[in-house]
Amino acid sequence: MRSLRHGGVDWQVDVKEEPEDHEDEEREFATLDFSRFQFPSDRLTVLNLRQLHPELFDRGFKRDGMEQPQYFFRADVIDHAAGGIGFMLFRERLIATAAYAGARGLTSPVGWNIEEEKQGLIESYCTHRLATGAHEAAEMVRSIERQGTELAQQSGIARSPLPPPQ
Repeated sequence: MRSLRHGGVDWQVDVKEEPEDHEDEEREFATLDFSRFQFPSDRLTVLNLRQLHPELFDRGFKRDGMEQPQYFFRADVIDHAAGGIGFMLFRERLIATAAYAGARGLTSPVGWNIEEEKQGLIESYCTHRLATGAHEAAEMVRSIERQGTELAQQSGIARSPLPPPQ
């Protein structure tokens, strides 16, 4: 198990055994700039969230002793703000970093099962209505991988790129 603090919430996540030290890769990953990436989550709107969780946005001004929007204010609703959107954003960056690492011939971020994280991201895209189905969501994940590979190529030391989309 690995502890991850994200969105003010401590998560316990199953991870693979960590092999030898990868400090150089971790330092390089810490310098990655995702600001030019077009992540699918960038299209997520408050309207999407309101439609998915009206009880946490629009049902009464004050419910259960707490004002709306409870989606953001309730620490006990971790499956929403931190666990939903927060983890989706994290997974996008994790997958981009893994693609970057693969293109550079580096070890992928240690301790994460990238294939499982891709599947989780596909599910998040469908749940948050960013994709109409698993096929479209998988293509969105591949676009993140392509952007990670392109970032490595821009550094001038990348291996061969990912195959073109099908």
